[in-house]
Amino acid sequence: MSSAVVDETCGALVNVQDQHGFTPLHIAALNELSNCASILISNGADYSLKSNSGISAFSLIAKKTPTAFEAIKDKLTEYINLTCQSVALNEVEMCFDFKNGFHHPNEYTILNAFIDAGHKEMLLHPYITAFLYVTWARMRRCYYGMIYNSLVFSLILLFYVLTSLAYDCDRKIHDPRLANTTVHCSNRSYLNAFLRSGPLSLQTQWYILLYFTLSLAYRKVYGFHGYPSLKQYCTNWGNVLEWTGIIYVFIISFVYTGRVESWQVHAGAFAVMCSWTNIMYLLGQLPVFGPYVEMFQKVQSEFQKLLLVFFPFLVGFTIGFCIIFPNSAAFHNPFTGIISALVMMTGDMNYDLLLEYSSRDNSSDFAMISSQIAYTFFLLFITIILMNLLVGIAVHDIQGLQKNADLSRLVRQAKMCSYIEMSHYKRGRFARSIMALLRVVPKPYVPVLRVKPLDPMDTPIPKEVIQAAYDLAKKRDTEKINIFSRTESAGGPWRRAVSGSLKQHRLEQSRHKDACFNALLIKVDQQTDQIGSLLQELAEVKQLIKSSHSFLPAH
Repeated sequence: MSSAVVDETCGALVNVQDQHGFTPLHIAALNELSNCASILISNGADYSLKSNSGISAFSLIAKKTPTAFEAIKDKLTEYINLTCQSVALNEVEMCFDFKNGFHHPNEYTILNAFIDAGHKEMLLHPYITAFLYVTWARMRRCYYGMIYNSLVFSLILLFYVLTSLAYDCDRKIHDPRLANTTVHCSNRSYLNAFLRSGPLSLQTQWYILLYFTLSLAYRKVYGFHGYPSLKQYCTNWGNVLEWTGIIYVFIISFVYTGRVESWQVHAGAFAVMCSWTNIMYLLGQLPVFGPYVEMFQKVQSEFQKLLLVFFPFLVGFTIGFCIIFPNSAAFHNPFTGIISALVMMTGDMNYDLLLEYSSRDNSSDFAMISSQIAYTFFLLFITIILMNLLVGIAVHDIQGLQKNADLSRLVRQAKMCSYIEMSHYKRGRFARSIMALLRVVPKPYVPVLRVKPLDPMDTPIPKEVIQAAYDLAKKRDTEKINIFSRTESAGGPWRRAVSGSLKQHRLEQSRHKDACFNALLIKVDQQTDQIGSLLQELAEVKQLIKSSHSFLPAH
């Protein structure tokens, strides 16, 4: 391995792996050799490569040699080039070389390495941000197709469940044996009448639903390729909700008994909740709506932790209320009591509970005092203190999310683009042709992005990203010129160390200046010829005017 880490001019393989899968960059980071790691990165070492045990080089750099981050950022900046394509002084072209900078097609391996190592701020580099914007522009039609597929599935499932409820109500209304079970049904419901007399019967709706269910299941099966492991696939809430909806479709089918039973209608209610909740999560991946859904998820996570800590507190009050108010319907049993306590947490204190208990003739003074004390303690500790604590935590987390909204959006885009591209290209040829016919395939890969930072009309990516990239590239070129100036005057070992790359840079700069100067000369010659032609035309016009004066009558 050590023989591979030599000068680049000798043909070194900086990404060679040993029997354990370790690269020279792994070993340099593991031994905390920051300078060696920086040199390897500057010479093209792939910091996203993983060993046989699944350890990426970037994760070791983050833990052992964090000073090498600057080398990574400088390497990314090298793939942002400024060139002059015209004689106009304000027409500068900036090129983002994505193919060489991200080792195509391993772009998402690098991005996932940043995210998995906990250094998401690397995505804020203008080079990576520009890549994510361009990639999202390529992938968004596929994601819109996913949302459309899930939305149609949810709508058909909704109408099927409502139609099942209408048929179940009609059966209970006209069956005298089920006369006592028609509390939730109404024979005068216009919605039930419309669904029963609609153009599509219950059986037809289920077969249409089955078609979209199978298409959704097909997409979810191939979507497994978009995740690195089965664990990540199974722990994704979107996958859990969609598979739950798919399974429920077969549970609530009429094919078993020829009709939809009452318990199937109730199961359909949970299927509708899961499918439409999944629509919310799908919309939350879009850059426009992402922050709001992320706020919801963050508050939900904090509430789960808070409820886990204070759940014994809540159980104690619930059991106490079940003992103090045994005749109350709200605390008739512990399960109903827990729900009633959660409702009381929101501010609905159900004060009539205490008044009814105090108005009873058989209530002793001690029982009345104990019920009032328990009720007051619940009001203070649960409704006021605990709920205000939850609101304060939620506000604090939302403020933090608003500060990091741009970074969170980039992380979501990186994960979503990785999922779409990896799952799409794992499909069969026939499936890809069908998707191409429906125009839900990614647009062609963009190896190089060219923008004109000084042109206000050229905006393939946001202006702030273009400005940040332009500043980095300009700063890099200025530093190279300064280093070259010091090299010219210093000589000795310093000259031998850096003269190769600097001479190459100066040669490129001189070629660039010569090309611009030659283009300027050609442009001047063309304009000179045009001016000469214009002067000749003016002379002819002047001669024509003089000749026309000779024909005018004298006064």
